[in-house]
Amino acid sequence: MRKSLSILFILLYNVTALAQLNNITGKYYNIDGSEIEIKENMFYYMLHQGHNAVWSNDTLARCKIQKVNTDFLKISSDPLETVIRKSIYVSQFSEETLSDSINVTFQIPCKKQNLRIEIYDNNLRVYKISYSKANTSLKLPINTISFSFIITPEYIIPHSIDGCFYGIVSFDSQQEYTIKKGNNFVLIKIPMIDDTFFERYYIVGDYLQVTRKSICWKGKTYLKKD
Repeated sequence: MRKSLSILFILLYNVTALAQLNNITGKYYNIDGSEIEIKENMFYYMLHQGHNAVWSNDTLARCKIQKVNTDFLKISSDPLETVIRKSIYVSQFSEETLSDSINVTFQIPCKKQNLRIEIYDNNLRVYKISYSKANTSLKLPINTISFSFIITPEYIIPHSIDGCFYGIVSFDSQQEYTIKKGNNFVLIKIPMIDDTFFERYYIVGDYLQVTRKSICWKGKTYLKKD
């Protein structure tokens, strides 16, 4: 009996939570031109731009919604770094034209700005490259056994007028890539680091105060448009 009541309570809670989310579904606007949309249990933050666009995409945040109570919702971005690590493709082979070094080449679709890439080898040496369309490779000593890397943008554009930035400031491979004996060319493809990666908000457990007609987030009030 208790088990049945517990299951019934959970079902009623979920139905109530879903009903509340349905009630707040829609678009909300702030006087500064920014917009929030609640749609299918997702939160979107948009900043529509004119001809002199600062961002590569108007949608700066995409988050899943979790109900806290009747007045608050919690939002969190997808774990981008985990997803990106899974998408990294690394291949290596032997190149006859290389005899005294190991070539490491990156393929990253970010074109809007240069990226700073630091490689750390097994001997605690650090190698740096300013990655661009014309500069994608660097060389490691021929005796290098393994390496890891960190990628950062050359500059960060604040998300607020007071200089706050809510996105990702660096990407760490967080693993050692071993160079197989006899190979001297390593190709690293990271397809998900595009022009928007270091621009988007990265939100973990942020809170929204909600009513049926407004949303309060980061000190700003967004009014619902009927």
